[in-house]
Amino acid sequence: MDCYIYTTGDQLFSNMVRYFQPRFFLFLYLWILFTDVIFGLKKLQSQPLFWMCFSLVIFYAISLPVFATLNYMVEKDYRAAHNLYNIILVLNVARYFFAGISFYLLGISKVKLAEVKA
Repeated sequence: MDCYIYTTGDQLFSNMVRYFQPRFFLFLYLWILFTDVIFGLKKLQSQPLFWMCFSLVIFYAISLPVFATLNYMVEKDYRAAHNLYNIILVLNVARYFFAGISFYLLGISKVKLAEVKA
């Protein structure tokens, strides 16, 4: 698998987006996590929003320093940069695993709600 990181030219903008996007989403999901989920009255393990925010906070908190150092690593040692990029692949698996837990809990809550209404 190739790592497409541009160090010069017009494509450098895509690297800046990869650096600023995690920062924006990290603060957004931390804000949602603290205001809506943690200060709520329900248990955290049963809230789908908690698992969704948790997965995204973990992903963006770890990917932020990875993408911040990736351009430097490409210039110095491409092989190390490629191995560093593999961390993102593992983070994607973890992110979607926790998102799956979130959707599963959401589905359970909808079924319980439908049973109560019936």
